[in-house]
Amino acid sequence: MSSGDPRERRYLEYIGDSIERLRAYSPATLQEFLADPVAQDAMVWRLQTIADAARNHVSEEVKRRHPQVRWRAVYGFRNIAAHGYAGMNLDLVWEIVTEHLAPLLDAVEAELGPRGD
Repeated sequence: MSSGDPRERRYLEYIGDSIERLRAYSPATLQEFLADPVAQDAMVWRLQTIADAARNHVSEEVKRRHPQVRWRAVYGFRNIAAHGYAGMNLDLVWEIVTEHLAPLLDAVEAELGPRGD
């Protein structure tokens, strides 16, 4: 199972890299995250770009191969961030980053192979 389209592969790589970055620079606790506006901005921005890449650059074929990913929820975050930025729910951002990205990363790895190869 792998995406043969080089452009799609590039976006899948971007999604995987973004998830790894989110994990790497996420503060250790929700309280630290809520006190760190730089981390908040970085994490919200990464989630927005992941959402855009998933919606606009991942094929329906790939999405069908990975029904465990809540694709509508993934790309729905972009609308939440773009239109609700003044009242962004940072608890939700934290929850997404710490609890809900694993299925998406699993799908990316299934398409591209394990990270680091």
